[in-house]
Amino acid sequence: RAKSIRRALGGTLNDVALAVVAGGVRTYLADRDALPDRPLLASVPVSSEPPDAPVRQAGNRFWSFTTSLATDVADPVERLAAISAVAREARGQLDLLGADLMPAWLDLVPPAVAAPGADALFRRVTEQSEHADANVLVSNIRGPAEPWPWHGSIVEELWIDGPPSNGVGANVMLWSYGDRLLFGILCFADAVTDPPALAAACEAAFAELRAAVSG
Repeated sequence: RAKSIRRALGGTLNDVALAVVAGGVRTYLADRDALPDRPLLASVPVSSEPPDAPVRQAGNRFWSFTTSLATDVADPVERLAAISAVAREARGQLDLLGADLMPAWLDLVPPAVAAPGADALFRRVTEQSEHADANVLVSNIRGPAEPWPWHGSIVEELWIDGPPSNGVGANVMLWSYGDRLLFGILCFADAVTDPPALAAACEAAFAELRAAVSG
């Protein structure tokens, strides 16, 4: 169903996921008279693992780009189009810079210079500030195309979650599993007081996009 939305309205599957989150956040905030005039921003991690890289034993290789959730756009189809346009430009800039640019620079920076920068970055992401880089983190991971077998049975349900990310109101982790797209939402109590309402709003946003396609 998510793929049918992508085929009908354009963009990528990740854009559809962003639009679902955007619609959910917009409804959640509007119901509480807290929807800002300016669009909220999403930080989107992107894997920087080369296709021929050896299997890692630990850690991750990723960078991220920041894009608009177009929460100032009322129409769901127009909102998806706006998200797709901004995300396409953001991904293009990331491709031009290269996901390995920052790690490569850090390998060359002397410790005396790197340490103050690391301290400043830590303070920036841990201190509460109205000037945060993003409001929501949305991570979309490609999972197994077929359900997992386990000792003669099939794993039917997966519960997915992501690590806390300071400075954002909610961390949304998506993972494909077979023909399903799983959502896990980690909310911060000082930003989201009713997590089930946000989850329900995301489901409603997905239904709204499906209705726009079928209608």
